[in-house]
Amino acid sequence: MIARCCTEPSNTFLYINDNPAEGGLKNAMLVDASCDLETLKRVLEKQGAVLKYIVLTHGHYDHVTSFEAIKAAFPEAQTVCHRLENATLTDVEANVSDLFEDPRVFPECEKTVDEGDEIILHGEAGDAVFKVLHTPGHTPGCICLYNEPEKFVFTGDTVFADGGVGRTDFKGGSMKVLNESLERLSHLGDEVTILPGHGRPSTVGDELYFF
Repeated sequence: MIARCCTEPSNTFLYINDNPAEGGLKNAMLVDASCDLETLKRVLEKQGAVLKYIVLTHGHYDHVTSFEAIKAAFPEAQTVCHRLENATLTDVEANVSDLFEDPRVFPECEKTVDEGDEIILHGEAGDAVFKVLHTPGHTPGCICLYNEPEKFVFTGDTVFADGGVGRTDFKGGSMKVLNESLERLSHLGDEVTILPGHGRPSTVGDELYFF
């Protein structure tokens, strides 16, 4: 199950493995952390789920506004980002919090990942597996999370619907590097659904046809 917990200031997605794990609870993963804490609690309770991971696609302010509050409420949930992205979280210029008139730093993630790593939500009748795709360009440690069996990918700010891509004029950004990341995503398959960090869902075929 995929729930979009909020759309402002960015999309925060909650993925729940519908196959309960040992003990009857379902394992869940939050993708980015800008949602209302009480909304998140209600969805998890309603679905009989436990939050296992808080995964950041990148460390920009609008994707982590609730990061500390969610971690405090769910201390056993493991925080995860790319190994290069802790440097974004802990740098006011890189995390662009000053642009939101709230200059601040955020705590480093407890676990770092890299290209090809997997994030697994266990279930007795089957695991949900997300492959980490390192897609820099918007920030050095941007990642996408690809669920191959279900044919969808969380793309953060790497690519959006309607031809949008992440800005590259912030610290650590590069249009050349981002184009290389987009080219990689184009090979996932036209039918793969894109779930971006802003805006509506789309597909690889609709957005990356020019690669």
